[in-house]
Amino acid sequence: MKRYLPPALLVVVIVVAAPFMGVIRDVLFERFESATIRYLARLLLLLAAAAFLYALARIREHRAWRYAGLLATAGLLWIESAYLSSPISSGGIAARVSIAEKIHLVEYGLLALLFYQACKPTRDLALLMLPLLGVTCAGVLDESIQWWVATRTGDIEDIWLNIYAGLCGLLFSVSLDPPGNLRWRLSPASRRQVTVSAMVTVASLGLFFDTAHLGYEHHDPTIGRFLSWHTLDELRAADADRATRWRVDPPTDPSPWRAEDRYLAEAGWHVGHRNERYDAGDFYLAAQANRIVERYFGAYLDLEFFRGSAKQRYPPEVRRELEAKAPAPNPTEYLSPVLTQRIYPKPSRPLFYTSLAIILLLIWAVPRLLFRNDRAS
Repeated sequence: MKRYLPPALLVVVIVVAAPFMGVIRDVLFERFESATIRYLARLLLLLAAAAFLYALARIREHRAWRYAGLLATAGLLWIESAYLSSPISSGGIAARVSIAEKIHLVEYGLLALLFYQACKPTRDLALLMLPLLGVTCAGVLDESIQWWVATRTGDIEDIWLNIYAGLCGLLFSVSLDPPGNLRWRLSPASRRQVTVSAMVTVASLGLFFDTAHLGYEHHDPTIGRFLSWHTLDELRAADADRATRWRVDPPTDPSPWRAEDRYLAEAGWHVGHRNERYDAGDFYLAAQANRIVERYFGAYLDLEFFRGSAKQRYPPEVRRELEAKAPAPNPTEYLSPVLTQRIYPKPSRPLFYTSLAIILLLIWAVPRLLFRNDRAS
């Protein structure tokens, strides 16, 4: 089991660093944004070039498919850079996000390589399947930590990016250090290992998706619809609780040592959307967002000096301006755009967990049915 120590240590480093990477990144970008982006981009490019040159220098046999593997890896990296992320040269928030995605590619590509080396004694398809399953589980754990702490945001899209990076790392690993005589079917021992690993991976993905993305669509008859991680009763209870508690113990700026407050996060998204629309002169959306926050997030509006700003509640003159300039609300058609990319009201949790249970049952049962003759013999 010592061979699993390097990937396990890298997973520990990724998970332990997860709460603090956001703070470090923000400090660097705020003080040296252009220099940080420029030097990180160059460093990542140099690392990629060095890795490919090293792999090319090691090719002595099986040249055709090893060159093809490196070419496929380069193609996947190009696709990610050209089509799946914003160009680094665009600057601003898009460049920051793009740099963060490239760091994900390096981290989880390296993790796939270490898992591949750890599984190298295996001489069947498990050698290719187990590293991807390991990378996926590590990505779920990483995003779960980010979801929990106040300075990060865990997201299922980042897990897909981690799996994509793992695939790139696996292709590179096979080209760098080919497995030799690989059997294109699973031995009984490997089937058990892959089955258990796949069930753990799918279950962890399902639990994360439930926690981070399943929510509710609420319909207010005088405003319209909006999304929330909370039920309406939970939202009202949270608003009343925070109004009382924050009078004596208001929240401070986000810290990697503090757990995320979902009520606080939702309120911040709605207020940010309201202010953005107001500044853009879109008074209808600004008025709708203001109605939502005044009705359901009043405790947040009365916070003072949270994240460097004063109270977020609009003064009477601004409210009168909104009422005068904004068209009358249409509750039957309005859906707040806030969190529509993060919260999914469908499927319902009973349907979601029924589907998850069926998938887990199939992962367990299908190999047994397909290879029952092997067990009998």
